[in-house]
Amino acid sequence: MGKGRIEITGDKEYIALVERIKKELPKRLDAALFTGATDTMNEAKKSIQGHQSSGNVYQRGSISHTASTAGNPPNSDTGNLVQNITIQKINGGYDIGSRKGAPYGVHLEFGTSKMGARPWLTPAFYLALEKLKVKMISRLREKV
Repeated sequence: MGKGRIEITGDKEYIALVERIKKELPKRLDAALFTGATDTMNEAKKSIQGHQSSGNVYQRGSISHTASTAGNPPNSDTGNLVQNITIQKINGGYDIGSRKGAPYGVHLEFGTSKMGARPWLTPAFYLALEKLKVKMISRLREKV
């Protein structure tokens, strides 16, 4: 049998491409996470501002407030919760929630022993996740 010779070309270009992809992936992942965080924040704010359900009416000082019914997002009265929903960069991603000015956001989200939950963040997260999934699938189809 005769000697054959196999030559592989393009290995340098391939290695350069792999290195470029490795550098770009963290930036792309961070951009996708930020988009998801922003969409979650916007959906949460929209759910509180655009939703009104009739629960118990109570007085807070001279202001009468109608609470939402359990299982629905909270009704907005002063706008304080919505103003305090922010995004914070954390190690490995982003944190969305109500901050110092509205620490009661967690009680509304999960409820207490005296009050049923009025989820506003979890549903927003799932809506944003669905939007992100649709965007990703659309981008993949464009490339095929």
